[in-house]
Amino acid sequence: MLGTAPDLAWEGCREVALASGPWWPFADVAVMSERPTLLRLNAQGQLHSDDGPAVTWPDGKQVWARDGAVTEARP
Repeated sequence: MLGTAPDLAWEGCREVALASGPWWPFADVAVMSERPTLLRLNAQGQLHSDDGPAVTWPDGKQVWARDGAVTEARP
């Protein structure tokens, strides 16, 4: 309800949302990802790197891409 103070459950959800990376909400579930440690984009905002991964996550997973097209994914 508008005008009421957020409860502890809301504060927990807010903290998770602020700490997470990309996320996708669906009707019954939300898929959330860690923030990447490396994210390279071209001028159009597409994943892009000529000489390495375009995205790297803290666990070491990588995605290589050029002009938004994924060329390789490494576990």
